[in-house]
Parts: sequence; C-alpha cells; structure tokens
Amino acid sequence: MAALDLEWIAVFDEVYKASSVTKAAERLGLTQGAASTALNRLRGFYGDPLFTRTSRGMLATPRADELQPVLRQIRESLEGTLTGNNGFDPSTSRRAFRICMTDLGETSLLPALLNTLQSSAPRRADRRGTHWE
Repeated sequence: MAALDLEWIAVFDEVYKASSVTKAAERLGLTQGAASTALNRLRGFYGDPLFTRTSRGMLATPRADELQPVLRQIRESLEGTLTGNNGFDPSTSRRAFRICMTDLGETSLLPALLNTLQSSAPRRADRRGTHWE
C-alpha cells in the first residue's frame, strides 16, 4: 500500500468523473502526459486496465467501478485533513438552502422535512419553511 501514490487516486477519481484523461489533467493542473503516467502506474498497481477508450470517452471497467467509492472516500478524507473540512455537518452549518416544490409536495413532504431540520440543524425554520430565523 505504501507504493500507492496519492496523485494516482486523484487522477483516477477525475478520469472516472470526466471520462477523459485530458479533462482530468486540466482539473488537476497536470499535463495530459503526467495524468496518463499516473493512470498507467495505477493500472499496474491494480493489475487492471481500469478504463478503456471508447468513442464516448474513457469507460470504467468493472474493477474501476468497484474501486471508485473507496478511492473517492480516501481522496475526500485526505483532502479534508488538508482543508480542515471533513464534510457537511448540519448541526454546525450556516449554509442556506432553497427548496422548491409543488403544492402537493408542500403538504405531504414539507412537514416531515421541517421536523428533521429542526432536530438536526442549529437554526429553526418558520412554519412555512420559507426562510431561516
């Protein structure tokens, strides 16, 4: 495991999301060649091609689909240690959200949603749920 480079994980994650080595490299601020090299090393590490080139871009192999949630979680956890942001915590968040729904949704879904928000978020929504106090 010590041989697994963290940059490889970032390249894998971006290729998986973008289906393109070039786009992944751009997002990471790497050259296309550096991203390809990282991907090739990761392929060697896992002994799997991970992605195959198609007319629609890079298609993930079954092994890549299997690895993706684990490698994404590792990447997010490591990036969280660098930024101090370890995910969304509704009890401390001060973010504002706008929710749009039909009249039917307002009568059937909104009461339960407000109950959940009132118990897990620090601020209280008004009865209509249209703004935070």
